[in-house]
Amino acid sequence: MTGFAALDLETTGLAAGRDRIIEVSLVLYNQKGVEERVYSTLINPQCRIPPMATKVNGISDDMVSRAPTFKQVAHTLHDALEGRTLVGHNINAFDNRFLKAEFAESEIHWAASEVLDTLSLARKAYPGLNTHKLAALCDLTGITNKHAHRAESDARA
Repeated sequence: MTGFAALDLETTGLAAGRDRIIEVSLVLYNQKGVEERVYSTLINPQCRIPPMATKVNGISDDMVSRAPTFKQVAHTLHDALEGRTLVGHNINAFDNRFLKAEFAESEIHWAASEVLDTLSLARKAYPGLNTHKLAALCDLTGITNKHAHRAESDARA
């Protein structure tokens, strides 16, 4: 194992396979938890971004118009993720599904070696909370997330 990758995606909607990734961020750490590097990019989904998605994450069609497609960054992402534990909030039900769908579309086989979902962990650690959303957990633990619903800020949080 080469460490772990804190991951977050922003998308055009909620359905992997139908909706598309529009931003990806990986914060890569070694086995000791020391940050090695960050990979973050907007992604051109090759479709219009619905107004509701833009309302949530602030990413517009104009912002992604000159960005690479997922297929253009797929090998870079695959290489960065290979052998790393994947860490993220609601990653099992959301991000991991989008990654699998986009990698499959790019004709690249990918499966995370291990996944740690901070939503599942938070539900076990704080069973009495009314909500286990990332924002609520950041407030509870004193973590600053200055740009919520943007991939790099959420991945770091």
